Amino acid sequence: MDTAPKKSRTRHSSARAGALDRRSAKRFAGKLSTNVGVWHRQTALLAETAQLRQGPDSEIATTTCQVCHSLDYITTQPPRLANPGAFWTAEVTKMKKVYGLKLEDADQARIIDYLSKTYR
Repeated sequence: MDTAPKKSRTRHSSARAGALDRRSAKRFAGKLSTNVGVWHRQTALLAETAQLRQGPDSEIATTTCQVCHSLDYITTQPPRLANPGAFWTAEVTKMKKVYGLKLEDADQARIIDYLSKTYR
């Protein structure tokens, strides 16, 4: 009985098989980009479901914050903050420095004051 491993026989040389794979990949990539484009055209933004509590400057906080993220990010912050002023100052400053929020200093102070008093 012969125990030597048998060589596999392929129809194509490895170079030919690689060429077929590249052609298939190009064909697939074309279909993928077309499908992704269709998906993007059919996608709609979800409506905002969260609302900030009413108060002085709640409107400016709402319009400024929901440009980048859901208002749920604000309303679901942990309650009973030890120092709400420091917390919200750090959050709004991070939005400006890290994420590029364009906000005047006066508006920043109003938003921080509103958030500190409303979401403690």
